Amino acid sequence: MASDPLLTELGDYHVAALTLARKARVAAGDPARSASAWSAARRAYELHIEPGLRDLEQLLLPALMQRGCTEVVARALADHRDLRDAATTDSDPSGSLLDLADALIAHVQASRDLLDIAERRLRPEDLANIAHTYHRDPHP
Repeated sequence: MASDPLLTELGDYHVAALTLARKARVAAGDPARSASAWSAARRAYELHIEPGLRDLEQLLLPALMQRGCTEVVARALADHRDLRDAATTDSDPSGSLLDLADALIAHVQASRDLLDIAERRLRPEDLANIAHTYHRDPHP
């Protein structure tokens, strides 16, 4: 797990992601409430998870790309695409909740690896530039 304060802060949404995954799994087992739970899960995703993905894509991934980490960036973007697909599907609510839970858990694991790689590959000045932008711009 990354120890740099900025990288830790960029991963703060992981707690919300894992909480949402747990709630989605529980709700998927109750067909009577799966439709309303799916709606709530999509709202929670938009409020708490999507902004974290955007931060990574706008701040961290370009810096990693500049350091030659093209495969790492490609994997992260594919992971984000899979997560977005799981969060926006219009299929069966129970199945969608389970798919979202799986995608959230996979994303947190991949994102932790991404943050570890960033800590090893980015220079202190890269992190300082990212921190400056991150702390200057408002975040939901």
